[in-house]
Amino acid sequence: MFHSLARSDERVDALYEELMTLVTEPGWPHGVAPAISVALLARFYERFADQVVSVARRVDFALTGELPESSVRDVHAAL
Repeated sequence: MFHSLARSDERVDALYEELMTLVTEPGWPHGVAPAISVALLARFYERFADQVVSVARRVDFALTGELPESSVRDVHAAL
């Protein structure tokens, strides 16, 4: 479960980056207010996806007693 959600989170992160690029380009035709709304909405969805992965990591740990492999790599990378 954790690994498929982590891959989905990576796709959401890529979509977030794509939207941010789109709304910050000089050719954005819709004005500032819609750009801010799109940017905030995209950020909220990106954070929601991050939280889903965090919950899945905890559920995986609760069920197996072990951290998912990529979580272990994340911890070691942060050190």
